[in-house]
Amino acid sequence: MADGARPQARDRLYAALRDGIVELRYPPGARLSDVALAAELGVSRTPAREAILRLADEGLVAVRPRSGTYVTPIDPAAVREAQFVREALEVAALEAALGPSGALDLDRLEADLEGQARAIAHGDLAEFGELDNALHRHIFEASGFPAAGRAAAPSRAHLDRVRKLNDRPDAFRELIDDHRQIVERMRAGDLEGASAALRVHLRRVLEVLARLERARPELFE
Repeated sequence: MADGARPQARDRLYAALRDGIVELRYPPGARLSDVALAAELGVSRTPAREAILRLADEGLVAVRPRSGTYVTPIDPAAVREAQFVREALEVAALEAALGPSGALDLDRLEADLEGQARAIAHGDLAEFGELDNALHRHIFEASGFPAAGRAAAPSRAHLDRVRKLNDRPDAFRELIDDHRQIVERMRAGDLEGASAALRVHLRRVLEVLARLERARPELFE
């Protein structure tokens, strides 16, 4: 394999596997074979093994010697910890973005909101997800500490697994309303109100978690 090709294959396979786990195409307990995955994506076994080990580091798969590799159940403790880390970092980023050294671009955030509304109107959930991530990323960028957002990225899959299972019919409208509250408070220069709105938004995943633990216990540890 040419120089640079193996990392590209590893990263491509990692992204495909992560998405599959989050989307429950690989549900908890599913067995993963590096041989089968390598053949499926047309790569060698080495990048397949590397992608699996990366997922194991993130707690999404378990590698059991002489038994195999399996998708882990959703771990409520990992979800709560991931939410805690994200809230701590993002509220701090919002406060910095609204501070004297912040580089807040409210028009950019408004464009994210408008795009989210269009995506939902067209039933394009993938586009909504990208714009949802973009809005939060832009808050970190405005804070001057974009790496802080990336620091929490490995644990976000635990949150994403739960969010993808949120089957409430008004879930997406609720998220857009949350985003609008956050942006409106930021535009008004209301640090306390914006921070409170962001905390409410980021804690919704815990409400979903509690509901799913009762309704889908087979998905959890």
